[in-house]
Amino acid sequence: MMAVETSGSWRFTGRMALGLFLGFFAIVFAVNGVMLTMALKTHSGIVANEPYRKGLKYNERIAADAMQSELGWMSDIGVSPDARRLVVKLTGKSGEAIDGMQVRAEVARPSSSRGELHLVLEPKGPGYYEAELPEIENGAYIANLSVGAARDDAEAVYRARRRLWIKR
Repeated sequence: MMAVETSGSWRFTGRMALGLFLGFFAIVFAVNGVMLTMALKTHSGIVANEPYRKGLKYNERIAADAMQSELGWMSDIGVSPDARRLVVKLTGKSGEAIDGMQVRAEVARPSSSRGELHLVLEPKGPGYYEAELPEIENGAYIANLSVGAARDDAEAVYRARRRLWIKR
C-alpha cells in the first residue's frame, strides 16, 4: 500500500467562518422569503370588512341579539336532497310557522369569501322558504341567514348561521 502524504494540517480559517455564517443566514432568509410569499398569496389576513365600523355598532348588535332571544324563533337551515335548493324552515316560540318575512342568505366557504352567494329565499309554504343554488363545488359551506320584514329597507330581526355539506 502506498501512503498519501499531506503537506500540512487542515485549518479552520476566518474566511471559512465568514462563509459559513453568511451561508447560514442566506438559507434562513431564503426560507423566510418563500414562507412570506406563500402566506401572502393564500390568505389576506382580513377577518372582517370594515372592522372599525362594525366595532362601533357592537352594542347595537348585542341589543339585537337580546331582542332575537326574546322572540324565541327557531330555524332549520339545510339543502334539498338533490342539493339544488337551500331550504329554510322558520318557527316561532310555540312552534307556529313564521310567514310573510323577507329571508336572505349568504352562502360561502368557511375559509374564504371567494364565490360567495347572495340568495333571496322565496316562500314555499307555511314557514318554508327556498332558493335555487347555482352549480357550486361539493364541500363544506356556511349559510348566514337574515330574516326581516317584507320590505327592502327592513332591519333584520332574526339571524342564524349553519354549516352545510353540499354533495351533488
